[in-house]
Amino acid sequence: MNEELLYIARLMEKNVNKRSLYQSEMIKIPAPHFVVFYNGKEKKPEDTTIKLSDAFRQKEKEPELELKVRYLNINQGCNPELMKRCKTLREYSEFVARIRKYAIGETAIEKAVDRAVAECIEEGILADFLSSQRAEVVRTISSIAYCSHRNL
Repeated sequence: MNEELLYIARLMEKNVNKRSLYQSEMIKIPAPHFVVFYNGKEKKPEDTTIKLSDAFRQKEKEPELELKVRYLNINQGCNPELMKRCKTLREYSEFVARIRKYAIGETAIEKAVDRAVAECIEEGILADFLSSQRAEVVRTISSIAYCSHRNL
């Protein structure tokens, strides 16, 4: 939740120019809605909301600062209605599932990622993106997996 709060602060900063911070009128900003697409390995609910106040050391009845973030599990088999409506999320979920499947048997994570990329391109899954960004995708996912001890 801490990362989300910092990200949100940076987004809100873009809506306010530095001079307007010191004016007496209230600065109007767009109404925010926060969503995180979860695709980690831990078993999580399909749709849940977490609050910043859940992380407070001291619980308060009415916290002076609150942030609600909706978490949607996009792992395979989760949120079928959402997946039916959003082809990109469905294909991304399939791509991640393939990487995980191949990472179990492959000695190098790069090989597992490259295999999943090649298959997905061949089958039309995120094909345009993976074709144009193949090297970056393999490098990035391999780095993340290495840094997190292959915890894809």
